Amino acid sequence: MEFSPLRPYGVTPILRVIDWYQANQNNAHLLEFRVGKGAVLLTSLNVLPWLPSKIEVRNFLQALMDYARGPQFSPAASVPTEEFIRLLAPQPAAPGDSTLPE
Repeated sequence: MEFSPLRPYGVTPILRVIDWYQANQNNAHLLEFRVGKGAVLLTSLNVLPWLPSKIEVRNFLQALMDYARGPQFSPAASVPTEEFIRLLAPQPAAPGDSTLPE
């Protein structure tokens, strides 16, 4: 996930990578921030499809949930609700952009 739109709100990634050396895009795979009265722990690691078959993925997701439920989860960055919705709401698929067979 390209996270530069969140930087003005103080969001820094917990886990980040620089993608392909020619693009040099700054991507985040794990972020945390506050929104309104709540807090968000966001990952782009696509863990859900692997839950049934990979014990290490189940362990990782459990560790994330334990962290998010615990006292150490206290994000410093805060993203306005409107910006959170604008940036992270599901986007409608463009015509012909379906991942489903036609």
